[in-house]
Amino acid sequence: MGRPRRQEPRRAHLLAAARRVLERDGLVGLRVREVAAEAGVSPAAVLYYYPDSFQLSVQALTQFVQGKATENAAVAASVPDPYQRLIELVLLDVPDPLPGIRRALCEVPALVAEHPELAEVMAFTLAEQSAVIRAAIEDGILSGLISPTVDAELAARAIVGMLRFTDTCRVAGLVPSDEARRHALAQLHALIGVEPPVHAGLVAERRPAAPATPIPSAPRP
Repeated sequence: MGRPRRQEPRRAHLLAAARRVLERDGLVGLRVREVAAEAGVSPAAVLYYYPDSFQLSVQALTQFVQGKATENAAVAASVPDPYQRLIELVLLDVPDPLPGIRRALCEVPALVAEHPELAEVMAFTLAEQSAVIRAAIEDGILSGLISPTVDAELAARAIVGMLRFTDTCRVAGLVPSDEARRHALAQLHALIGVEPPVHAGLVAERRPAAPATPIPSAPRP
């Protein structure tokens, strides 16, 4: 009966190693031998605890998105002003530098057909983030800061979509971090119709095309 309990620290050790490999090499680059080398064990030891090596990827990504959900919940609970809360949530999602594991998340959509279990990771991420942003918008509408004509559900989905597209552009090297944060705040302003304040040295406004590095427009469906 004690054996599964002894296995938990070993599983956690391998999971932490898998996360470091994901951060360094991405989802496609995660292999049993790389995880084994990172963990300081044999490939056979990895396969003993994780016979399906892709489980490591899924669990490492799940651990990350659950941690991100905890951070979002902490912001939601600690920032009473709805619009300031939206700003904090948006900036939290545009970190500088971009964590390596976020780069791995950008690979997920292309691999869902081959690995359907990744769909659950993406669904959780999108649903959780949409919910916390929607709640802030709804609070803003109730307080009069945001117009009641704003559809909170559609606006939240649009903000989340914008943030995921921003991640993709950053991974591709199309936009630097500071410009990505300015763009995200400007898009937030455009979607909910509230005048953007100065925040953390960033002004959420559209800047001239010449000195800026604009993020390409998302393709229309």
